[in-house]
Order: sequence, then structure tokens, then C-alpha cells
Amino acid sequence: MPATDYTQPQARAVFLDRDDTLMRDIPYCRDPELVELLPGVRDGLLRLQQSGWLLFIVTNQSGIARGYCTHAEVRAVNSRLCQLLQPVKFTGVYYSPDSSEQHSTTRKPAPGMLLEAARTHNLHLPSCWMVGDRPTDVACGHNAGCRTIWIPRDPRDCSDPLPTHKATDFTQAVQIILSETA
Repeated sequence: MPATDYTQPQARAVFLDRDDTLMRDIPYCRDPELVELLPGVRDGLLRLQQSGWLLFIVTNQSGIARGYCTHAEVRAVNSRLCQLLQPVKFTGVYYSPDSSEQHSTTRKPAPGMLLEAARTHNLHLPSCWMVGDRPTDVACGHNAGCRTIWIPRDPRDCSDPLPTHKATDFTQAVQIILSETA
């Protein structure tokens, strides 16, 4: 791992899960036309971007390893999502093609995607947030040293490790980030 240059300012970022955080979850989505934004996502991302946050999508896409979709199809879905979210600009979009049955350093809860983004973009991970709907998203952020916000699909779900915050929806998650870093 290259040495961090502490003479340069380190950036802060928000890492965002894709499915059921930014867009409606369609298992193994391979059709860009099926992408549907969740309520409040575009406005919330614009608020974060205007406040100086770098934005990253980090998503597990095990359908590739399972043969349900291709890298090109996942990239097309990600591209459509980014198009629908304009004028929001993402600094990076990362995905892990690995299945849960494979050893992986990138599949959440492993922190590989966040660590790669941190190295590439000089991010200070303790100043960053990971936002997602699954306990694996919370664990990924925790494993990378980020603060976390969990937007559970089922409020009865239990997360281990516990998230820094729990939000009822994306709008509340954005409010938490902005209020804690004002």
C-alpha cells in the first residue's frame, strides 16, 4: 500500500450502496430500463455534493459470478442510474462481481472497494460515511473505519456491528451526515 501524503488535504466522501439505497432493488438487474430511483435520492445527493462531499457507489453484484448477468450489463445499469441522477456527479462507481461463496476482498462486508477508493482519491476514511440498507453495508463501512448509516428494509433487522446511525429513509440519512459535519 502506498504511503499517504499527509501534506495534502484529505477528501471526505459518502459511499452509497446501490440496490434499495439509491434505486429499487431488482434482483440481478441487467436491464437499464428497469432502473427506478428511490424517493429523495437525487435531491439528497445534490445536497451532499453541494456541501463538498465526494460521492461513490459501492455495490455487490454477485449475479456476474452466478452467470445471471455480465460485467457489461452491470456497467449499463450503473450508467443508467448515474444518468437518472444527473446533475449529481459520482467520483467513482465500484462493484464486486464475486458471490458470497467466493473468497473476496471486495465483496461487502469486506472493505476492498472503499480501501481502493481511499487510495485512489486520497480519502480520510474516518471522515467518510457508508450508507446502505443491509447489515453487510454497515459491516463494510465499519471494516474500512468509516461512520455508517443504516436504512433498514425491515426495521426489526439487527445489525452487527451496530451502525453509527439508523435512518428511516435516504432524506434522513443525508440530514444526519450534514448535521454531523456542519
